[in-house]
Amino acid sequence: MRRILSLVILLAILTGGDLLLRNIAEQQVADQVKSEMPANAHVSASIPVFPFVPRVVFWGSVPKVNVKVTNVQGPPLNLAEARVSISGVVVNRHHLLNKRRIELVSIDKGTVEAVVTQDALSDVLHAPVKITGGTVSLTVAGQSVTVKPSIDKNNHLVLTPVGSGGEVRTLGLGQANLVPCAGSVSVEEGKVRVSCSFTHIPDSFVRAANGK
Repeated sequence: MRRILSLVILLAILTGGDLLLRNIAEQQVADQVKSEMPANAHVSASIPVFPFVPRVVFWGSVPKVNVKVTNVQGPPLNLAEARVSISGVVVNRHHLLNKRRIELVSIDKGTVEAVVTQDALSDVLHAPVKITGGTVSLTVAGQSVTVKPSIDKNNHLVLTPVGSGGEVRTLGLGQANLVPCAGSVSVEEGKVRVSCSFTHIPDSFVRAANGK
């Protein structure tokens, strides 16, 4: 009975230490990304793996790191939310275990999603924008114009009028250190969602994640 009790206590201690180190790593990622963001942005990070310490000690990697940022003020656009998820993450285990500092070394792949609301588009275009029923419309000189959102080769959000006439509007997303690419755009109620996948973290995002 005493042996079982001792094992239970030891497991509790090891589990607590594992969670503590994981929480430290998550907070450091959040703090480092926060340092690259506008002042009012809210940043959270998660490393959804257990146990955490054995993965770092024996393999020097974690399967995934997620970062969520809300209230990202422009210029040029205000982003309501951005989510970055990277997988196959190799970390510097020496820095993490001895210096308690998270440092990303490489990844297998990653995805990013950024949400732009109709209010944010209205603010930057200085014209009312309505997004409903899968349609984006812009009011110009009292007339409602339906526009089709797309992404160009420069990762800009492009609003192209449907039919003849009307001005094509091109908007930069900004925040390249958080949103390193933009491959596609989807229309949702009251907002558009820009997303893309990447296999190498751009230098700007590496600087944010590593606090350089």
